[in-house]
Amino acid sequence: MRLCNNNCTAWFAYAWGDGSAQDYQPDPDIAGVGVIIAYVASSFFTLCFALAYWTLTASTSPDQNLIDYWVFWFLSKLQLFKRTHRVRHFWVPVIEKVMLNLSDQQLLTGLSVLIAGFATHCSISAYHFAIVSDLAWFSSNVHLSTLTVLEGYLLKERGVRNWRVVSIMCMGILLIANNAMQGHWAWSESWSFDAQCLFDNLTGNWGGRPGYWAEVNIALIVVFYPMQILLLFDTTSEFIDEWLWVKPLKRIEALRHLASWYRLTLATERKVEIEKEKTVGGGTDPSHAYGSQQNLIQSRRSTSIASTSDHIELTMMGAFRDGAEPSLRRPDTETRLEGRSQASGLENHDPRTQGPQLRRAPTLPVDAELSG
Repeated sequence: MRLCNNNCTAWFAYAWGDGSAQDYQPDPDIAGVGVIIAYVASSFFTLCFALAYWTLTASTSPDQNLIDYWVFWFLSKLQLFKRTHRVRHFWVPVIEKVMLNLSDQQLLTGLSVLIAGFATHCSISAYHFAIVSDLAWFSSNVHLSTLTVLEGYLLKERGVRNWRVVSIMCMGILLIANNAMQGHWAWSESWSFDAQCLFDNLTGNWGGRPGYWAEVNIALIVVFYPMQILLLFDTTSEFIDEWLWVKPLKRIEALRHLASWYRLTLATERKVEIEKEKTVGGGTDPSHAYGSQQNLIQSRRSTSIASTSDHIELTMMGAFRDGAEPSLRRPDTETRLEGRSQASGLENHDPRTQGPQLRRAPTLPVDAELSG
């Protein structure tokens, strides 16, 4: 359906190779130098304030992940901001108030440029419509970055958050429509012609490189815009942080430890193989060397057992010969026990009297008492 009375004969001739390109018509309200500088300058200052806020609050943020840690560590080494408690206490509230105004400015700027582009769709060229899209993307991305700074404030101020959510949804819808209208296969070659000519001929001609990038941009909007909106609510914010940051980073850390263990195992196996190769190269069979080592260990064990058995047998024979009770203790054990007895003296602790008592004298045999 034709919405404008544009003469698209020249564009049809050019698109199908029968005509020549037109000269570009200037539009200072969209592509003027002052307009571009104003957009870039406001976005640049917004990003600078956001960077300052992230640096000052890096050590106190509960949502810091591994990537944030390394980025903030690198920034702290540059010593651009001194993160003392006094500096943080003064500057963080100031930056939050400034960022609140800059965030609103970026949101309204993006919406205004998109509305202006759609309002002039009958007279705007494809080149200037593409500039409208670029400026809207620029403002949109900067605004989304400010939401990470204002997340805590917006979680508390629900009224301020709700109208911002509505504005973000409007910008996302306009961006999707803007990118969808640039999916014509001849879009990149038709910059000087009226954009409406391509809009009227879009059905059935979606494709090529412009169509591919339009699909990528739409996919990014569909994924990240709802995600950023959900982060402005308590329950969804915790859920997304858990499943998109904490758990994936834990899995990555586990895989890193597994890879380290695997490399260590391979290095150990390689070392064993090198030792075997050295043994074979020296003229010794590894299996024979292993068997010899086991035989040596078994021989040492047998010798120790035999010496212990001989000691027990000799001790028992001597004890029976002297008429005393045989002892199976080793000589060094007897020596240690005698030393302990001499060191403890004659006193022994009797639990019945709770006091020291003398040891009882050995009882004499009956024959000795009669003879006495």
